[in-house]
Amino acid sequence: WKCKNRKQWWNAMCVEFRNMENKEVWEIHKKKDLPTGRKIIGNRWVYTLKDDGRFRARTVAKGFSQIPGKDFQENHAPVVNDTTFHLILAIKILFKLEAGQFDIETAFLYGDLEEEIWMDIPDGYDLYMRIERAQSISKHTHCLKLKKAIYGLVQAARQWWKKFKSAMRSLGYEPSGADPCLFIHQQQKAFVIIYVDDGGIFGSNHIISQLIQALGK
Repeated sequence: WKCKNRKQWWNAMCVEFRNMENKEVWEIHKKKDLPTGRKIIGNRWVYTLKDDGRFRARTVAKGFSQIPGKDFQENHAPVVNDTTFHLILAIKILFKLEAGQFDIETAFLYGDLEEEIWMDIPDGYDLYMRIERAQSISKHTHCLKLKKAIYGLVQAARQWWKKFKSAMRSLGYEPSGADPCLFIHQQQKAFVIIYVDDGGIFGSNHIISQLIQALGK
């Protein structure tokens, strides 16, 4: 960190910690509670200075230390195919559909973990807990049990895609058999494509507004 920016970076770290707490990403445990044979994976901070001057700090798991078969099973996550994208643009023009766009902020934090993963306490979290929560924890005696698939985990992108697919199905959109990142609502004649955490909606203005509001919930 540059000395003059230390306060801004600390504030950005606190924002990240609050995001983790609000989304119930992890639970604090004592290391003595770690199941026999389980390994604690590490993490690191990734700092980004955005073009608009905002400071962003993100906790990233060291996925390379995960053990296959224990810490993850599958890791493939599809993205929309170029041919599908071109086809949907043609359908939009042919049927005179409107188009909308959305970007899911901190998308991976919505993915539910199916495995039991334990992680070290990130740098600064002990200070944050002491200041913000009046709780005393230590990297030497405590660790975190992950409930959500944070950035850096091998399966993070896959778990997010599964969560998004589940949400879309609850709203009446089914994934296409030709492309799992194309979702179709047969009754409303609406289409949604997804590329990681960026999505496009094609339909009437009412449908676009309705879906964005529903996804926001």
